[in-house]
Order: sequence, then structure tokens, then C-alpha cells
Amino acid sequence: MQTYDQTPVLVVDDDLALRKTLRQALESWGCRVSEAENGRVALRELERSPRQLVLSDIDMPECDGFELLENIMSRHPQCGVIMVSGMSHGDIIDAALERGAIGYVQKPFRHAELKAQVTYALRKMQMTDELRVSSGAREFARLFAMTSDLHHIETGAHIRRIGKFSRRLSELAGCPPDFCEAIAEAAVLHDIGKLAIPDAILKKPGPLTPDEFEIMKTHPVLGGQILASATDPLLRMARTVALHHHERWDGKGYPHGFVGEACPLEARIVGVVDVYDALTEKRVYKEPWPVAKVQDFFAEKSKNMFDPELVNLLLTHYGQFESLRLADQTDVHL
Repeated sequence: MQTYDQTPVLVVDDDLALRKTLRQALESWGCRVSEAENGRVALRELERSPRQLVLSDIDMPECDGFELLENIMSRHPQCGVIMVSGMSHGDIIDAALERGAIGYVQKPFRHAELKAQVTYALRKMQMTDELRVSSGAREFARLFAMTSDLHHIETGAHIRRIGKFSRRLSELAGCPPDFCEAIAEAAVLHDIGKLAIPDAILKKPGPLTPDEFEIMKTHPVLGGQILASATDPLLRMARTVALHHHERWDGKGYPHGFVGEACPLEARIVGVVDVYDALTEKRVYKEPWPVAKVQDFFAEKSKNMFDPELVNLLLTHYGQFESLRLADQTDVHL
């Protein structure tokens, strides 16, 4: 039987017998339960312990269920609320859900239905927490793009294009939607390690000397070090991308010499689109390559430098990437 590992749940109902019934059911599943006889008492409890699931009746004296729900949504949005009521009218249920309730259980409730609603509510609360953390990671990625514009690590436009190209190539590769969205943000940080590269090398207008190139080659490891303590899933993906986007399919890349699929997919994707963007755009040391030359380069380097399946997708859908690249000249937002 599934348990909820001391998940805090607040039961709000003016019916003492029903509160005890709900408490028994919830505690048998592993929840840690507290009680309140009306909405006002519940709000005081939430001030002391705001992060919990709330099961609330609707028809109560001194702050009814709808008033409590509205207060929770405005003052404690991190809470989840399930309404538990004897009222079964569709308009009542719709009103509860429209005002922010996660679920609705009708009295007299069945244990299986109640447990299903609690399970769903807790999963949704967890997903909301994860999205809240990842929103901070996305903001960090955007701030890095702005920093790059100022520091000339790479232009912010280049970084934003890498995000767009990575999303599209991952979509073409059949990756799950959440992976595609995550890589669009994580790819923005692929060159974060260049923050630690000396300006004399980073901004040099001509070719690098062998010694300078060896220093430049340290930026993946430096990027991995910068992001090493990240716990957010998006930033963990960004660390993988930063650390491994210069690996090669034949194992002759750096820093670890991974061969084939030993290199994580997200890094292989960014590795392809990073080179595509470098070849097609003007740099201080080169003019943009014509389309045919870029296509010939990827066809030649397939199976030794790049994942051949990813190269095939790039070449097969080349026009889509060109459209994204050209659109970026007038759209500066990712």
C-alpha cells in the first residue's frame, strides 16, 4: 500500500466525527494530520505550518470553505486544497475548481476515491514545486545570455539560437516534450565556462596559438565546475551540456574522450547545433559559410565527429534550422 511519509495534511470541518474519520484514513496512509473546526482556525494553523495539503468542508461557520480557499490561494499558494462536501451540484464543484481547488470529494466519501484525490493533489503540488525551482534556473540562463552580450563571451544572439536549435533537433529526434523544453534552456549555458577564460584569448580576433587553444579547451571543465553544485534538474542538464558538448562520436573530442552514445544525448545535440551556428554566422575570424559548404561539412563529418542520426536529421530538415536562424535576426527573444 502506498504511504505518504509524514506528509502534513490539515483537515477542516465543523463535524468532529467526520474529521476523525478523515484523520484515521489519512494516518493509515502515512500522513501527519492536524485538524481545524472552521476556516479561521485553519488559517491560523497555516500561518504556523504553511506547506501542507488541506482537505476542507464548504458549509462551515466562521469562514466557510470558499472563503478559506480564497484566502489560501492568496496567502499560501504553495498549499494544495481538496474540497470535501456533501453538496454534489455541478456548479458547486466547478466553482471550487475554478477558485483553485485541486480536487473535490463528495460526502459520504469512498476511501478509494479519497486516496486517489490525495495522491493526485500531492503529485501536482510536487510538480508545482519543481516548476517553481526550474523557473529560477530559466531566469539564471537568461541572465547569462545578457552577461554574454556585455562580456562578449559569445553574443547573446548566438546563445539564444543554440537554445532554439537544440529544442528543434531534440523534437526531430523524438525526445519527450519536457526534455525538449529543458534543453532549450540548458543549452543557453553551454559556454558558461568561458567566463573563466582570459579576455586576451576569448576576444582574440585572429587564430589561437596551440597554447592558447589548450587553454580555450578547458572551458567545458570550467563550466562543469561552475554548475557542479546545482540541484535543479534543468541546471543539472546544463552542467552535462557544458561539460560534454565538445566530445566527438569517434572518441577524439574533449575533455573525456567519450565514444558514441557514451556521451549524453543532450550534449550530442548541442554539439551539432553549436557547430552549425558557428559555421553559418559571421565571426571575427571568419565569414559565414554558404549553405552547400555547411551541408558538405556535416555530411563529411558524420560518423566521426557527430552522431550520424542527429546529422541526418539536421540535413533532412535543414530548411527549418535556416528559418529559425534567419528569424533570430529580427527576434532577440528566446
